[in-house]
Amino acid sequence: MRRAAILKAVDEHLGKKVTVAGASAGIHVMMWLPHRKGKDVPELIAQAAEQSVGIYSIAPYFIHAPRRAGFLLGYASMEEDMIHEGVKRLAKVFA
Repeated sequence: MRRAAILKAVDEHLGKKVTVAGASAGIHVMMWLPHRKGKDVPELIAQAAEQSVGIYSIAPYFIHAPRRAGFLLGYASMEEDMIHEGVKRLAKVFA
């Protein structure tokens, strides 16, 4: 149910601004921002934190840093309304 909630919220608030990968199982969703560069990641993480949203770079999971911005979003410990609100806030950052 939580996975469905995050995917629905991402579709609703972020739409074509992001590409979701690896969402079929687990407790995280991997998200790419096709129009943002990897060098933008630290600033985007800081802006998300200003919105009280925690996102994490996927760069540590790659041998070579990705050229485009990519993030992990964890949702396992969140209620569905919190997931929706967090993605809504994140949309302000990714606008």
